[in-house]
Amino acid sequence: MYLFEISWEVCNKVGGINTVLSSKSRYVCNELKKKYFLVGPYVKDKARGEFVQHSAPEFLKEIFERLKPLGIFCRFGKWLVPGEPNTILIEYEGFSYRNDELKKMYWEEFGIDSLGSAYHDYDIPMIWSSAAGALLREVEKSVDERVIAHCHEWLSAGTILYLRSIESSVKTVFTTHATMLGRALTGESRELYNELDKINPEEEARKIGVVAKHHTEKAAAMHSDIFSTVSEITAIEAEKILGKKPDLILPNGIDESGKSVEELLIQHKLFRDRIRHFITYFFFPYYSFDIEENLIFYIAARYEFKGKGMDMLIDALSDLNRKLAEDKSEKTIIVLFLVPAGGTVIRETIVENKEAFNDIVESIQPEKSDIINRLTRAIISKRRICENALLPKDVISDIRKKLHYFKKTGTPELVTHYLPNEQSDAILNKLKSCDLVNSESSKVKVVFYPTYLTGTDGLINLNYSETIIGCHLGIFPSIYEPWGYTPVESAIRSVPAITTDLAGFGNFLINEKLEGEGIFVLRYFGKSYQDRVKQLADSLYHFASLNRQKRIDYKIKARNTAAKVSWKELVKNYFRAYEMLSGG
Repeated sequence: MYLFEISWEVCNKVGGINTVLSSKSRYVCNELKKKYFLVGPYVKDKARGEFVQHSAPEFLKEIFERLKPLGIFCRFGKWLVPGEPNTILIEYEGFSYRNDELKKMYWEEFGIDSLGSAYHDYDIPMIWSSAAGALLREVEKSVDERVIAHCHEWLSAGTILYLRSIESSVKTVFTTHATMLGRALTGESRELYNELDKINPEEEARKIGVVAKHHTEKAAAMHSDIFSTVSEITAIEAEKILGKKPDLILPNGIDESGKSVEELLIQHKLFRDRIRHFITYFFFPYYSFDIEENLIFYIAARYEFKGKGMDMLIDALSDLNRKLAEDKSEKTIIVLFLVPAGGTVIRETIVENKEAFNDIVESIQPEKSDIINRLTRAIISKRRICENALLPKDVISDIRKKLHYFKKTGTPELVTHYLPNEQSDAILNKLKSCDLVNSESSKVKVVFYPTYLTGTDGLINLNYSETIIGCHLGIFPSIYEPWGYTPVESAIRSVPAITTDLAGFGNFLINEKLEGEGIFVLRYFGKSYQDRVKQLADSLYHFASLNRQKRIDYKIKARNTAAKVSWKELVKNYFRAYEMLSGG
């Protein structure tokens, strides 16, 4: 059996499917060895650092030569992810001369209405995936074994449709990770699961201008040998919107072959302190609070304000702020909104704060060993410990001068970078309407971080994984999440998480009786907005009230729960599907 797994996100990260494929690949490689290939588009900037080109196997070299006259140019190499799977990236631009012909063929064969579709938005993925279909047709003619194409999302549907149009014997699996129409309707602030029984998919697709994509996805579901999706809740959605019940559910797993819980607990302290360094120069020029009594919560998501539950989170944080104030709590909660929003330039005030703070730190650094010696002697001799006992007078005088430049009036910023449309930004406006503006009296403070975490962003300077490890709680209150990788990513790093039963992963935890074990599932299905906010606020308050030992217990449980959705186990579902097609 030869398996070709086809996705627009191979060496081209756009969303969660990139994580699915990159984390799963080593487990498939272990089973199929050299007969497993990933197929993606050649996007030069994205491929750099992700893809290393190699000489292709002989049978592929011949196929690549046969494809060149068609305008299809293939690059063979390795994707630099665990397992380093065989990867083919297709340069599809030369195949675009067949765009009109392909549209005509797919209209006549499958009734796909693609007139008026935007070229880059619809046509390019269809040209690329049809080119992948042409590649598999040549593979089929060159090998004696069964060839299986596993296509992900509507963007790779052209592979299935092309192969069906030429009556190929290549067997196909189509996985929708979220119906295209369902995601689009949620983006329009619609409550999809409350409306499923009422909506007319064809009518809705025409209203919001996604007919071609909807028709394409539906045709792929209907004409694949196996139609699958990633969760039970998405299976319900797919049956209603695409008109076909999925044959299989293939839940997404995670690669658990990382650090041990013990290592993660050590790293948590290290990265937490790095984040607290940032928190100090972000807030302390204006006022101070007990940094040792500070908890760091985070949400990481695409900027889907309602779909990802950001509106509910902000309302819940407002309630949490009120409850902590009523309790006269010593705790301060910092909530990081890790939501890319086109922020590229750091605000000048934050740069100034950072430089002034680092200047103070650098003044103390040369005295570090002497401070330790003086502190040790003061403890042994039972003398009162004060700044004069630790630092020379000239250093203290210098630091006081620098503190003068560090201190500011007013309140800290809400957002770290300048945004393209700040006046209309949904997150900022909602925070302001809930009076979460980082005032000194507020127990809940917010930092909107609208850029990707690269480890060299100039502020936190940790990558995404390191930042997560440094936090205490991940919050993911989505109302539309076909699977939901972010809470799994949080938990596998020993960071407790909150999700909902409207997320495929949350639903999976309920069915497997795993909820509450470091991952908390809110019951959102059929509930009002107010009820959802209350559930979330109560969960946040509960977590904020835990002592340190209980938080550590939850960290260990979170990791153990996430390990139960590892690819080591869940990849078996994929092989069952392939065995069904290969006669095994």
